[in-house]
Amino acid sequence: MTAEPTARPEPPHGEAAGPRQGGLPATAALGATLVFTVAAGWLDLHLYGTIGRLTSTVFVLGCVATVLAVRRRGLLLVMLSTPLVPILAILIVVLAFTRHNPDTTVLLLSAAQPVVSHFPAIAGITALVAALGALRIFRPRRSTKDTEGRES
Repeated sequence: MTAEPTARPEPPHGEAAGPRQGGLPATAALGATLVFTVAAGWLDLHLYGTIGRLTSTVFVLGCVATVLAVRRRGLLLVMLSTPLVPILAILIVVLAFTRHNPDTTVLLLSAAQPVVSHFPAIAGITALVAALGALRIFRPRRSTKDTEGRES
């Protein structure tokens, strides 16, 4: 007995073959947050001479938008990598857009100082992102049957 493959009907033009998943891929959302945070750090550095509140504000808004906009299956990646985004962004800004001292110790200290000064914001947004992500993970999904029953 051999089973014959059943032919699946083609979806109408413009529709996906599988179930639709709303939201952005996690890597794209995290990449966008990193790019915007680096841009804010560069702007902060040129306007105020130091990495400050503008960078923190863009990072906080970017992380909240990321955890709310990412696909459900990418939430864990977003929740775990949230503290890495500002650290990478600050290091990129400091190493790429400031004058360097040839001494390695001075270079490392100049890169670590903004990271340490932004640690309370990094810890706070990590807790907020973890809470929002947990809420999205454990919140029951609305099925299409539930929404159809309520509308009629």
